[in-house]
Amino acid sequence: MHKLQIIGTILPEGGIRLWLARYPQYFSAWYSGEGAHRVLGTEMHIDEAQWRLSHLERLVGRAAQVPLIGRWVTKIGRAVVDNENHAPSFALDTWLPIVQKVLRGRIVLEERVVGLLRKEGLWPVQIGPLLDYAVFSGWVEQLPSVKIEAWGTWRCQRCGSEHVVLEPCPSCRRPECPLCLDCISLGESRGCRILLAAPYAAQRRDRTVDFQLRYSLTQAQQRAAEQLEKFYLSDKERTVVWAACGAGKTEVTFPVIRRALNNGEQVLFAIPRQDIVRELAERLASAFQGVEIAVHYGGQPWEAPGDLVVATTHQVLHFYRRFGLVILDEMDAFPYQGSEMLRFGLMRSLAPLGKLIEMSATPNPIPSRDSAITIPARYHGHPLPEPKIVKTRAGLIPQEVVEAVRESTGRWIFFVPTIKACELWTGILEDSLHEPVAACHSRHPERAEHIERFRKGHVRFMVATSVLERGVTFPGVEVVILDADHPIYSRSALVQMAGRVGRTADHPTGRVLFCASKVTPDIRGACTMIRRLNEEAAELGLLLGDDHA
Repeated sequence: MHKLQIIGTILPEGGIRLWLARYPQYFSAWYSGEGAHRVLGTEMHIDEAQWRLSHLERLVGRAAQVPLIGRWVTKIGRAVVDNENHAPSFALDTWLPIVQKVLRGRIVLEERVVGLLRKEGLWPVQIGPLLDYAVFSGWVEQLPSVKIEAWGTWRCQRCGSEHVVLEPCPSCRRPECPLCLDCISLGESRGCRILLAAPYAAQRRDRTVDFQLRYSLTQAQQRAAEQLEKFYLSDKERTVVWAACGAGKTEVTFPVIRRALNNGEQVLFAIPRQDIVRELAERLASAFQGVEIAVHYGGQPWEAPGDLVVATTHQVLHFYRRFGLVILDEMDAFPYQGSEMLRFGLMRSLAPLGKLIEMSATPNPIPSRDSAITIPARYHGHPLPEPKIVKTRAGLIPQEVVEAVRESTGRWIFFVPTIKACELWTGILEDSLHEPVAACHSRHPERAEHIERFRKGHVRFMVATSVLERGVTFPGVEVVILDADHPIYSRSALVQMAGRVGRTADHPTGRVLFCASKVTPDIRGACTMIRRLNEEAAELGLLLGDDHA
């Protein structure tokens, strides 16, 4: 349980500094020659102490002369700190750099920092004064995990959420202690718990960072990479990269990452999905050899060091004014899309004047001409397969689709909106096509085995929900989206599903069929996005072949 006291320090040059401390008696010993120290009130919980501190700072700030401040402090003070207390028996300045190294660019619960300092050999009785010293020196910011704002609103200072409840607390034993429900998976954020934070200061280093690729960037990729470097050198703080599905948007960021690292800044690559974090970390380690890369996702050490950080968007909540360059991939993907909490964490992770690059195959809204950096063509130079809308009644598969599937020899994915529809359509298609059909949804007990059978060609047909809409490549596959007008299908999901077709140079074309009883705005929007990218690719001369030059 944390209880702090408000300390008033009268400075020799005039004025007063108010702050929160755990061990005010130590500061009388450390700074007895520099100013008077007064305790303003009894011990308080961190949330209450900061609330009182903010009011006292406003009051003291109106005072014009130090003697007046001193009399005011004495009047409301409970006690004057005893100057005969001992100074700590260990050198604070020796340990302060360790606290700075651990915390700079991070915002974490105090117990995590305490645990790390315990591993360094410090005792709890030493850690408290050391953290006090770090806060007093201005190297570390100290704040309650949850604080009260105007009109009695509670707000979590780790994730920015107002989804806070008051409940009995086993730590501080108050019957009503504020608890944030939105970021509870990262450890309980409560009003009685302390957050420690420190911004990161970029440091110029005598080194040259470079990367190596086993292949050359395409013309479309090189064009986008150059535009990103121009953005980094400009006054703009944010840009969007709109890339066709399978166009290779990750690699276009490597030149701007190199420039930021050589500028002494730290770089964050944030991704909503954990599986992609691990894959991307391996690609970056292979390209940026000699650069320390930190990987952050659930279950990994929070203090992992590195100038180039790859993290899930949830883990970004642990960073504080750290990165000169932040790259957010799949900005439209779950769980980032629509999450105010994750957006709050991402923006707070940016250093002052930091640059943000957001990347997506399906930005919302559709960017106007020249408002985004586009990669409209895939590496093989063929246009994106454009969907064909097939009118049908809900729950039925059109005869046109059945005949197209029967006449082909390739593989097909049938996307359906729900798990129940997946199970139903698997049986219907097996009866209609007289061939085995694999199934893939989030609750399927043999999902991995069915995907592998489909990948190896042991089955030609797969019925799947949106679990296969991103991050998978099956060469030569064609796609049917059943009930494409279902409300669950967003424009983004339809574009991603269509993007499974034509991803490889060996099979750059294929059919995409939207089966729907009506043309919804999302269907129309998906077709518009794909067509716009093809038109831009053609205008820029990025397509190959006589039939689409």
